[in-house]
Amino acid sequence: MKSQTVFLLCMAAGVTAALADPSVTAASFQPNGDGSVTVTYTLAGEEPAVVTLDASLGGVPIGQSGRCVRRVTGDVNRIVEAGDRTMVWYARDDLGADGGDFASLQVTVNAWKTNDPPLYMSFDLESKDVRYYTSSNALPGGGAVTGPNADIYAENRLLLRRVNAANVRWQMGSASGEPGRDSNREALHYVTMTNDYYMGVFELTKYQWMFIDGTNIFSRPESGWIACDPQPISAISYDEVRGQYCYWPDAPLAGSFLGKLRAFTGFDFDLPSETQWEFAARAGHYSGYWGDGSPIAATVTSGQDANLDRMAWWRNMVKPATYVGSRAPNDWGLYDVYGNVSEWTLDVYRANITANTYGQVVEPSNRNANNNMIVRGGCYYTANAACRPAQRGTNYADDKNTNGKCGFRICLMLPGQAVLAAPYDAPRPLTSASSFTVGVGALDL
Repeated sequence: MKSQTVFLLCMAAGVTAALADPSVTAASFQPNGDGSVTVTYTLAGEEPAVVTLDASLGGVPIGQSGRCVRRVTGDVNRIVEAGDRTMVWYARDDLGADGGDFASLQVTVNAWKTNDPPLYMSFDLESKDVRYYTSSNALPGGGAVTGPNADIYAENRLLLRRVNAANVRWQMGSASGEPGRDSNREALHYVTMTNDYYMGVFELTKYQWMFIDGTNIFSRPESGWIACDPQPISAISYDEVRGQYCYWPDAPLAGSFLGKLRAFTGFDFDLPSETQWEFAARAGHYSGYWGDGSPIAATVTSGQDANLDRMAWWRNMVKPATYVGSRAPNDWGLYDVYGNVSEWTLDVYRANITANTYGQVVEPSNRNANNNMIVRGGCYYTANAACRPAQRGTNYADDKNTNGKCGFRICLMLPGQAVLAAPYDAPRPLTSASSFTVGVGALDL
C-alpha cells in the first residue's frame, strides 16, 4: 500500500524535515437507516495522513461517558492518501442506543501527520495491516485486556503506546530516601530526550516470537513453559534478540529476532534504552513512586508492598511468570513493567548511570561495547524492591537465563525534534494537525 510505504520510509530513515500539515477541508454525515452512518470527508494536501474519528454529544466527548468510536470501517484509523474519502461508523453499537433524538451529536474527522501519529499503534502479524487509535478504549475487541477479544494483542498483533518524551526534562534514578535504593547504581540526575517513541504495551509473548522466528519456543528445554495463556517470552538472551556482539547504534543482525521482525514489518523496531524504559515505566511519576502514582512502601525491602502487588507478578506470587496483562497497568497503560520477566535494554552496563546519558540531551544508549547488559523491571523471581523503576539489573548478553527470567518489550523511535532551550516539565498533550467537525442535526438511530 503506497500510504503505508511512505510512513515506513519516514520511520526507517529517521526523517525529521517538516511535512506540509494535512488538512481536513470538508466532511458530511449521512445515516444509513440500520444504525450506521456514512462519513465522507476531503483530505487536502499532497502528503498522506493518519485519519481518526471522534464524536460528542452536547459538546461533551462520548469518551467521558465510557463510550467511544470503535466500530468504524473504511478510510479511518490508518494512513490515508489525500482526496475524497469515506468511512462507515456503526454508531448505534458504540452509543448503546436503540433509537432516539441525537440532535446534539457531532462527529470530528482528525488528520495526523504521519511523523506525529496518534497514541496507539497496532501491527497485525497475519495481515500486516497497520492501524492507529486515539485511546485504548477505541481498540477493536473492546480494549487491550478487558474486551472479549483482548488476547489478539498478545498473540497475532503488536500493540504499542506512544510515549511523549522529546524535550521533557525529568529526573532519572532514585533519591536518597527511596526504600531499597542502590546508591552505587541509581544516581539521581536530570535527563532530556530528543525523540518520542512507541513502547510495547505488553512484554513480547511466546506466540509473537514463534510467529516471527518460526521456532516452537515451547519445545525448548530451558523454557520450562507450557502452551496455554499468552505468556512473555523468556529464557532468551540479548544475542538472540539483537545479535551476537551487536550493540547500539548498529542495527540488529538479520538473523536475530529483531532483524527478522524489521524485515517482516518494515519498521525499525528495537529494544528500548534504559532511559526510555525508565521514563515509560514511571509514567510521569518520579523517585519514591510506582508508575500508578502510589508510593513505594518503606516495607518494600522486607517483601511487603500492597501497591506493587496490584501491578507486578513478583517473588511472592505463584511461580513462574504469568500471562501478560494479568496485573494492573501503570498510568500510561503499560503492563508488566514491574515483575513477570526482566526486560533487556540497549544499554551496556556502567555503574555510574550518569555516564550513560551524555549530558542533558540523551541518545538511545551508550556506545561502549562489552557483554554485560542492563535489564530492567525485576521478574517473578526477584524481591519486590528489585522491581522499582530505578532499579538497574545486569545480565550477560549470551546468557539465556535458563530459569526463564529475561524477556523484553519492543520500542519504535519516532522522528527527532529540535532541542529546546527551555525543555518541558511534563509530556505535552497529543493533538492532531487538523480536524473538521460537523453537526448531525436530528438523527434517529
